[in-house]
Amino acid sequence: MEVAFVSFLYPNVDHTGGSTYTFNLCRALAKYVNVTAYVPDVGRLQEINSEIRHVGCSVLNAGMLRPATFVVTVARKLCRTKFDIVHAHCGAGIFLNKISVETFHHRPPVIERLPHLQCLRKAEHIIAVSARAKQELLDMGFSEDGITVVSNGIDYEHFSPNPKARSLLNEKAAIAHEKPVILSVPADGTRRKNLPWVLKTVKYLIEHGQEPVLIVVGNARLKAKTLRLAKNFGVLEKVRFFKDVTDAEMPLYFSACDFLAHPSVREGFGFVLLEAVSSGRPFVAMDTGVAPELADRGLGYVAASENEFMEICLKMAERPLRLRERGNKFVKENYSWDRCARETVKVYEALV
Repeated sequence: MEVAFVSFLYPNVDHTGGSTYTFNLCRALAKYVNVTAYVPDVGRLQEINSEIRHVGCSVLNAGMLRPATFVVTVARKLCRTKFDIVHAHCGAGIFLNKISVETFHHRPPVIERLPHLQCLRKAEHIIAVSARAKQELLDMGFSEDGITVVSNGIDYEHFSPNPKARSLLNEKAAIAHEKPVILSVPADGTRRKNLPWVLKTVKYLIEHGQEPVLIVVGNARLKAKTLRLAKNFGVLEKVRFFKDVTDAEMPLYFSACDFLAHPSVREGFGFVLLEAVSSGRPFVAMDTGVAPELADRGLGYVAASENEFMEICLKMAERPLRLRERGNKFVKENYSWDRCARETVKVYEALV
């Protein structure tokens, strides 16, 4: 089976969840179908992974012109090539004559909504990455018969419990006597990630007799925002910020914390929740993405409001939830990229 996977999001463009999805799913699909990834040609493409067949699509590398020029270029390239399946992602196939499958994560921002909706309506079938994402589609008026839930995967071997992580991180962050150690991975720090709630929670824990330390992982721009907010909340001395952490280093931070605080108000899936669970650490999150599914299995907690989020974090500080190997085992059995690929191929086969 010949499959074209079309996505503007790829590791040579950014490090978002959408890029993680495209890269890892294409790599896993290559075991079962002949997949070609049509992605932006913005450099470093051949350095990423030789297992994946890429076609770089030229773009104007300037803000919103990048996705705008990509959708035009990819439409021109695909009209010259025949594929059994065209799998588009995040509105990238707006000008394609055919979309077999479109992946849906969550309701996009207003500025991106029109191309996403047009691609969803054009697609023969929609893959939703979580039960919550499927419900959003139903609320938008899409037919249940045209939707299949295929959960994302993560690298459960990469994110696995490390009993030495706390001592290793202590050498960098001086956290030996702090409790609890809270991890926040707010990506680019956009409003929906709710970073101020995390800092407010640190203040709340201090007021209730705890001695927390907050580990924040992000980029240089997020560091300035984090430290400014921490100063405003009076918790600057409790924050340890690590910027430009590599993929190879991330498991250390998950294994070293007591729990992940992730109050994002909009997630299609939520990779960081599974990365924490696979590392043997629970989470406190809002009722979005895959969080309810994991909480139902006793792997973390879901809050309905800011106050409840802070209360649950306090309970976690007082009575920690221990997952250890149980979390990694659950992720291995239910959220591998190989399973994601096999279930995706089933969707393809039903359309051919």
